Amino acid sequence: MRWVKNSVLLTAIALSINACNTGPDRAFVISKIKNVAKLATTETVVNKKIMAVKDKRILFVIKVNSATFMADTEATIKTGIDLSRITSDDVEINGKQIKLKVPPIELLNFSYPAEKFVVDQENTDSKKLFNKISTTEIDEFYQKGEMEIRSSLQYLGIIEATKKNTRIFLEGLLGNIGFEEIDIIFNPQHELAIRELVVNENNFEEN
Repeated sequence: MRWVKNSVLLTAIALSINACNTGPDRAFVISKIKNVAKLATTETVVNKKIMAVKDKRILFVIKVNSATFMADTEATIKTGIDLSRITSDDVEINGKQIKLKVPPIELLNFSYPAEKFVVDQENTDSKKLFNKISTTEIDEFYQKGEMEIRSSLQYLGIIEATKKNTRIFLEGLLGNIGFEEIDIIFNPQHELAIRELVVNENNFEEN
């Protein structure tokens, strides 16, 4: 499995405001941030190869043959920070200086579409004599692949990329409001809060 692409999806925001020397007040800042909640997001594309071997044995000891299955799959993961959760306790303002504590990173969407499943025909031989990999078993291979991707999210650099993109987004937003010194604070224990997403059985193709 390899991390293929990580890109920032930012919404351009045009703000026109004549900030006074003391800078915008806290209520105004919180209002502006909440108006663009969840716009600072990161999209990561992960390619995963599915590989499986099914052995046919006699008396559970003598191997007769092996049926094989291999396929390429792709998952798209969108992560972000729910800026609507920011409260007044998370914002410190001193003139044109601002210190902002942000909520935890969340998994906003996980997509593992069947149209991205491509069977590797050169390395797939799923029908051997008295040994066949069934459609049900193939579906189980895809589901196992998805769960392996989910369990590895914290190791794919997604948290670091989301932090970076969120910082870029908020610094642009707060700079447009009138702040000159911006300090974005991430919790030292910042972790990806993975939401339970139900796997739709229609996401899996029958082969």
